[in-house]
Amino acid sequence: MNLIDINNITIGSDPEFFIVTKDGNAYPSTDLFKGTKDNPEDQGGGYAMLKDNVLVEGNIPPAKSEEEYIQFMLTLQDMINSVLSIKGMKLFASDSMKYKERFLKHEEANVFGCSAYKNGWMYGSFAAENMSHLPIRVCGDHQHIGYQLLTEKYTQRQMNRYIARAFDYFCVYPSRLHHNDDFRAKYYGPYGVYRDCPAYGLEVRALGGHFTAPEHLSWVYRQTIKSVVFCSNEENLNLLESVDAPVFEDPGFTQSQYDILDISLEEQLIKEDARVVANKSV
Repeated sequence: MNLIDINNITIGSDPEFFIVTKDGNAYPSTDLFKGTKDNPEDQGGGYAMLKDNVLVEGNIPPAKSEEEYIQFMLTLQDMINSVLSIKGMKLFASDSMKYKERFLKHEEANVFGCSAYKNGWMYGSFAAENMSHLPIRVCGDHQHIGYQLLTEKYTQRQMNRYIARAFDYFCVYPSRLHHNDDFRAKYYGPYGVYRDCPAYGLEVRALGGHFTAPEHLSWVYRQTIKSVVFCSNEENLNLLESVDAPVFEDPGFTQSQYDILDISLEEQLIKEDARVVANKSV
């Protein structure tokens, strides 16, 4: 077994959320938050809040453990909900929601600020979809993976591509067996999407906003860590070169890829975290 030293792994996130009124209707972030992509509202301690299109987005500090990750994500959600509760609103964890037409006439509702991204299964750079002609918006649960690569055999860029592939098999495909939103998967959540983040590692972007809910946080953290650890074995990197992306519509093909990778799909399936208090749910 040829092991690769990958140290100091951290998991951060800049999750997106929908805002809903008391009757459950989607409401835009436009007049509720001041922070923007270029100038987020700094909450101190590595936390921030901002509006993104009609969504509200937040930032957490990098977590060094599962316990920290859960704590940071719940703290962020509490921060945002404390602003929304004054207006009788709250966060809602979902992959996509439909908005009333009047909410999408605002200039910000038609600005899609996502910069270009990469795909672990293809080469090149890809632009985010423009959804301004649609009445639906989508949310993502983006994971920021920080790590230190102690080898000269692979560059960070090469390792990022491997991790993005592994993430599909440990996290993205199993997540869709639990909750699949075809709309988000088509526009913003294809397999393999990631960004290089030279300062620390990469951002993986395929997971939907449904998984920002407290009951899923433990699973998301653990599966993300598994993706990185899998890539610390050079034999696994060779296997990742030999497989193709999962195909949700073809479970037989996808299972064959799991078999090649020697990953048990059953062991990756979501098991709810009973430790999370029910009233913390967004």
